[in-house]
Amino acid sequence: ISARQTLLALNPTISIKTVTTPLTHENALDLCRDADCVLDASDNPRTRYFINDACVMSDKVLVSGSAMGGEGQLTVYNGGREGEGGAATGGCYRCLYPNGDKAEGCKSCADNGVLGPVPGLIGILGAMEVLKVLTGVGSTMHDRLLMYDALNCTFLNIKKPKPRSNCKVCSTNPSLTSMEDSYTASESCRGPSSLTSHPSLSSNDKDAVPNISPSQYNTLRQQGTPHVLLDVRVPQQFGICALDNSVNIPLDELKDRIGDVREMLKQCHGSKDNEEDAVNETVYCLCRRGVASAQATKVLIEEGIKGVDIEGGLDAWVTDVDKSFPMY
Repeated sequence: ISARQTLLALNPTISIKTVTTPLTHENALDLCRDADCVLDASDNPRTRYFINDACVMSDKVLVSGSAMGGEGQLTVYNGGREGEGGAATGGCYRCLYPNGDKAEGCKSCADNGVLGPVPGLIGILGAMEVLKVLTGVGSTMHDRLLMYDALNCTFLNIKKPKPRSNCKVCSTNPSLTSMEDSYTASESCRGPSSLTSHPSLSSNDKDAVPNISPSQYNTLRQQGTPHVLLDVRVPQQFGICALDNSVNIPLDELKDRIGDVREMLKQCHGSKDNEEDAVNETVYCLCRRGVASAQATKVLIEEGIKGVDIEGGLDAWVTDVDKSFPMY
């Protein structure tokens, strides 16, 4: 919505339709089917597979850009058609990456960081590819993969292989013929940060999770109330900035480390032996924006631990409590 407002301020004659719901396998095909060209700037492989498969099934050209750290990539999928209505000669995302990388872990911009100008440059180059696709002017990157190294200011053009004859989605005999098939094939891949292996909470579920505002938590800290502050962000984010005396256990590891949480509660109470007293202490859960912490709170409660979510996470902490706290 903010992007729409900014663009309309620059050019009020254009028409912009905003979509505020997350892209999933259930709505990807409808969204792509209505477009003349699709530009993908997502930061996780599951979403990329969904968009790619939807573009192939709806016969749409896909411009794809990505950025991580000081590097960026750009290419065009499902393009380079031979004549009017001809088959794409550039292949698709699954042609280059037929199998999702389960070990990719938390490799997203939000988790690992990115130099600001890099996605900006990739975005500009991607916009140019979209203009070429829509107007038919120039030559698109359907047969090339552009790699940008910001630290050395170098561009490398790599010639892409021809489409796979056994590609699961764009071959003449595909095994993925619906978005349900796409979901099954991509289920093990990393998805959006709020839609990882932990199901996102519905509004009703989130309301049911005990919570506290950053200001209320700050008062509790100043009063010296015994508690455990559990930061459930990934280690890379925790290393950038963290509240004093917080303990880092990533959300993905929380269920396997419940024993560590119980031990911290005992130490918090000043007794390593009295579990009954430790049960009465509270674990306050914190993340960047309050999504993962709400999920962590639910996990703790299911394990019989008194958990409370700090609403809005560190972003809200900066707004409501400490504007000098470093953010990223």
